[in-house]
Amino acid sequence: MRALTPTADNAQLGRLAALRALKDPALKPLFSSLVGHKQWPMQVHGVLGLTELEGHARTIELLEQIDARAREQAILVLLETDAIDDATLQSLQSLEGIEPHLEAQLVDRAITRGLPVEPATLERLLACGDPRAAGRSAMLLAARGMARALPALDGYIMQWEEPRQLEAAFAAMQTLQRHPSAEGARWVDDLLEAEARSGPRRFALMTLLQVDPALGGRRWSQAFEKAKRHRELVDLALIRLMSEQPFPTSARAIIEQESLLNCIADATDALAAPASGTSAALEALVASGHGRSIEWLLDRTPELDPETAQGAMERLIERVPISGEGSPSAIDQGVRASLHLHAIAPNRMRKLLGDAPDDSPRQVALLLAALQIDDAQLLSEGSSIRRIGLGQADALALLLQARWARTLDSSEMTALGLIMDGTRLSDSLRTQAAWLLIRHAGDADKAINALGLDETND
Repeated sequence: MRALTPTADNAQLGRLAALRALKDPALKPLFSSLVGHKQWPMQVHGVLGLTELEGHARTIELLEQIDARAREQAILVLLETDAIDDATLQSLQSLEGIEPHLEAQLVDRAITRGLPVEPATLERLLACGDPRAAGRSAMLLAARGMARALPALDGYIMQWEEPRQLEAAFAAMQTLQRHPSAEGARWVDDLLEAEARSGPRRFALMTLLQVDPALGGRRWSQAFEKAKRHRELVDLALIRLMSEQPFPTSARAIIEQESLLNCIADATDALAAPASGTSAALEALVASGHGRSIEWLLDRTPELDPETAQGAMERLIERVPISGEGSPSAIDQGVRASLHLHAIAPNRMRKLLGDAPDDSPRQVALLLAALQIDDAQLLSEGSSIRRIGLGQADALALLLQARWARTLDSSEMTALGLIMDGTRLSDSLRTQAAWLLIRHAGDADKAINALGLDETND
């Protein structure tokens, strides 16, 4: 546990995240001590760790105890993971000293959930001088029929320098995707007409396709017909895929001989009108091996129909080899696909773990995912894995055993100690091994008390 001592490179923060991932109630005293730590990044892990273990009963109380920078970061993480209940969400909006851009995100989330928000709150945030708060609140007001908010936003944007202008524009477009309005669509169309930079243009085109398919479709077709390079066509095809709007017949004629573009178009059409062939189209997208398409699919999977997504996730796991060396990208995609598959079909993910060949890259990917899942039933699959050494797969299987088994025998304790001191696993996993060794040895309370983290100096 000495590994948690703050260092110049802040490596201890990754180790604390690894301990939080264990969801171990025995770590509550550690996280409690971190709430009062003198370094604000440590406070973030204290609040998040306790919230993940205890729920939201003390969230507001804990946030009021920590540095403003820690409070902002903790709230951002809770928003990103959608880990705030309605009562806490409403209380957070009135938290003293909260940053305007953060308050605007909380208000956005409250409106999304159907909770009451006063128009005066949005008007105040629009005029507060923070570009992210202004962009978000202007679109929320437009969604309520207050079209004057968008000319007001334009006035503020003209007063700001370029970085702040882009912050406001991206915040506005992100909000419009969740809260569409005709006024917002026209505002994005005007932005698309005036903007020359490729990044903002692509995001504006995707947003317009989502909120006004007719207008966005015309703009997209114009861009597709003018595109000269293959990369431009792929970029535009991906925008269509991300918008999940049907691929136009005129565009199909342009890409007649392009297998990748047709594969993306097939997936786009399948998502736009889900039917029996949707899963097959997504599986074909996986088979194409196109990195950006696969990354989008992995990000999108939590919102897809489970039956639609399951086949694609299984194909991604199958792409991780069963012999030799797996590439880091294939293993990473296999890990993420395994996490999604467990959320969709936990029994199927457990079976794939049990069936994976010993010491294979696929077994490693499935084990890495299993160590991130709060599921004690994974113990039965981990226990069946043959551990004959301290290779990567053997070490991961032992970690899974140590996490969920009530006891370890002396040989397993010895092997766990070797993992903790070795280099076969990442720093985060070695930190988990160290904690599990301490816990199984019955020294958890003693170890946490010895840390004295709340006394650490800046």
